[in-house]
Parts: sequence; structure tokens; C-alpha cells
Amino acid sequence: MQCVKMLKRGALFSKSLKASLLFATLALAPGAWAANDCTRSLSDLLRFNAESPAARAIKRFPVGVDATANPNEFLQFGFESEYGLSEIAGILKVYGPDQEFGISKEGWLAMSDEARMGFVKDHIDELFPEKRKKGKLVKLVDDEKLKELPDRIIQDETGNIEIIVGPLDTLEDWSAVVTNTNAAFGAGSMQSTVSVSRQVFFGELGQGIASSAVQENYGFLKFFGDYDALQKLAGGYSKYQQDPSKEVAKSFQHPFLGPTNAAKDARLLRDLHSNMKGVGFSKRELSEISGSDASYKYTGATVYRPDIAGPNRIVLEIRDAHKDATRLTEKVLRTSYYLQNSRGDFGDAARMASFDPEKSFAALPADVQELLKKLYPNKAKKGLDYGEEELRALDVFRNFAWPLRDWSGHLAYVGREDLSAQVQAAADDYSTTLTRISTSTDATNTASMAQASADVQGALAKFAEESGLAKAFDEKYQILEAGKIPN
Repeated sequence: MQCVKMLKRGALFSKSLKASLLFATLALAPGAWAANDCTRSLSDLLRFNAESPAARAIKRFPVGVDATANPNEFLQFGFESEYGLSEIAGILKVYGPDQEFGISKEGWLAMSDEARMGFVKDHIDELFPEKRKKGKLVKLVDDEKLKELPDRIIQDETGNIEIIVGPLDTLEDWSAVVTNTNAAFGAGSMQSTVSVSRQVFFGELGQGIASSAVQENYGFLKFFGDYDALQKLAGGYSKYQQDPSKEVAKSFQHPFLGPTNAAKDARLLRDLHSNMKGVGFSKRELSEISGSDASYKYTGATVYRPDIAGPNRIVLEIRDAHKDATRLTEKVLRTSYYLQNSRGDFGDAARMASFDPEKSFAALPADVQELLKKLYPNKAKKGLDYGEEELRALDVFRNFAWPLRDWSGHLAYVGREDLSAQVQAAADDYSTTLTRISTSTDATNTASMAQASADVQGALAKFAEESGLAKAFDEKYQILEAGKIPN
């Protein structure tokens, strides 16, 4: 059903396509489109042209915004791709060391892949003296398809190499950058941004929602955060059934891609209120949003990033695509649509209870708690200083108490309170399954622990499916989308 929904959503980008879109959605049986076919079809329907994006470049304005009176109020897009040092052979065919290293362009390009990668590893601190600042690997090759790429690349705090592009003015330009970057260097771990002005995001311009802007934007972010987690887990369950040794919920053990929680949501809500009122952020606050391990930035969802282009531009970042360009494209299209239109349908989603990791984890049996702590220990790195909130945020073992959260607000929002007993039964089954895993696991045996991790993640994925939550959220999403096809 995902492609059908995306096809409907495509009509909002080009209203002249309404008839063909409606025909396509009615003619196709649910599930008839493979993900790659869906993305290709969306590219055609949205008139993407990756080979020559400028030929059909369309600046997309939010509904209700007069493009003549407000020519700068269009959506903008950004792209980031991250590579480990073992993955940068392709990058080093385009980027090489600055002149101060005494290697000519010709000499660098004549070197073997192994020699270039060896040089970078041996001189990594000299090439990147400051993290997240432009380093001394510079673009040496002029290629029309890579013209949007930066002149210099950076290294992040984890030691990975990042290519950051933007802002770009059209979806076509963005699509071309993603396609051409992946073709040249291989797919890295990808993220993207979609942005609008503060006035549009908070309803002062366009299809206004100013009276309840915070609630509706907050609910929008909460709904899709849980929607995406549930759909991903449900998909993981089928993979686990096929291969029970496969870990299918790795994002839950990741310090920066797991589910959001009550503490992060509270800070997010506070910052939304501040931003709506035009209150700026101090350097310390911006630094915390950008770099604190307890930041609401660090979730595997589409997140609010006032630290990137604020205070006058609102950036939403799509973080959970990894190396999957199809998933990234779908999320960018979805986010683009909702930034072009009102998020009013999500106001009531703001009332869904946030995940309280401490409370839910305490509800698990003691032996299960001990197993989870051993399987997924705190992610703090030795030699670094952490605040109390950061250390708590890095206790990723608590993420695996997610099924035991309060789901009543979720069921009310999707109109499925009748599922309450089924959700409770699935949560109880999850706890019982983890108890059984704990009993049968030998904590001194590496193979036993590895299987326990796979089984815990399989049980988590099973919860999303057997609780009915994944299906209920998807059905709610379809209802929301059905009302958005233009007249």
C-alpha cells in the first residue's frame, strides 16, 4: 500500500496529474508495486529528471503562499552521505590532499586505490584537524554530475567521512545529487533535509495553523516517529521468521537511531514553543541540539533541527534510511508534502504518551533486565566526558522495553481502542518471551548471546505485528492520505 499512498501524494506536486494518479491507484491491487518500481514511477509522475534536473526544475511552494509576493518561500533540500574509512576508495578518485601535502593532482590520481586510502589513514589527523569542519581533502576532478558536491569534505566525531550538499532549490536537483553521488562513490549512510521558513512552518504564511501550530507540528513528528518504527519492526518480523539468527531491530541498540523518549520529547516541545514565539537559541543550546547525546536529534526518525538554519528557517532531517535510497526518497517526498500543506490532522497525535524508558524497563522481570544490560550495554565511549542526561540516553538496553509503554493515546488517535486487550496481550507475550530467552541463554557463551540478541529483536518485531499497532497505524495513515487527493 505504500506506493499507492505515495502516488496519491504525488498529485499534490503536480495537480495536472490528478486523473492519471487516480486511475493508477484504482487500477493497482494493494502491494502490486515493488519499492524500486514505486520510486521510479514517482520520479516520472513528479517529473524528476536526474540527468538534467534544471530542464524541468520546479520550485515547490506551500499551499496558500503567493509565489509572486513571496518568491523565496519555496521548499529547499539537503543531502548528507557518510562513509567509513574503508569505504572511501571512490571518494579519493575525486578528492585529494591540499597542496600543502606536496602531492600534485596528477600524482594523486595516478596512485592506486590502496595507496590513496593508506595515505589518508596515515595522515587522518592532519587532513582533518577539527571535527565537523572543512578538512584538507579537496575536490580535484571537475565533473558536471558532481558539480553540487562541496569543494572540501569533513570528518565527523565518529571518524567517518561526510559529504554534505545543500541547500538545493528543487526535488529534481536533490534527486540528481543522490543518484550521482551514489553512482560515483557507492551508497553511504544517507540523510536528507527538507526545509521551509519559520513563517510557513508555524502557519503565519500559507495554509495557516498558527493558532495550534506547536501541537500540530509536534503531533506530526510524534506520529511519524512511531509509525516508521512500527512499520520497520513489522517488516523485520517477516525477516526474522525466515532467518531466526538475523538481528532485525538493530536501530533499537543504536545510540543515535533508536526510538525517541519522554525526556527528548519534552525538550522538543519546549523548543517548538520557543521557535514559534521567535525566541532564539543560545550558542550553548544550539550546541546541545547538535552534539549532545541526549538531543532529540538522535532518534531514528524524521527530526526537527533548529540548529541547522534557524531561527528563521525550519529544517526537518530524515535520519533512518541508511544505505536505502528508495526509503530515503519516499521519506523526502512525504516530508515535502506535509511541509507544503497543513499538519492539522496531527494535532490530536500530540496527546499520545511519550515512551518513558525508565518506567517501562522497571516493569520487566529482574532477570530480563540483567540480560538486556549485558546484550546492549551503555554506549558511552571511554575517555569522553558525559553529563547525567547523556549517560541515561546512552543506556540503549532500555529501548527494548518499548512494547511496555502506554499505548492508550495511540489507540485513541488511530480510532482503535478496541485493540487495547490485543496490545496488552502482545506486550505480556513479549515479556514472557524475554523471560524464556533469559532462562535459556548462557551469558558466558558468545554464540548463545548472539542468538539471544537476535531472539530479543525478533520478539520486539513480533510485538509490532501481533499487537495490531503496525496495521492500525498504517490504516490511519491511509485515511489521512485519502483526504488529501486534490479536488
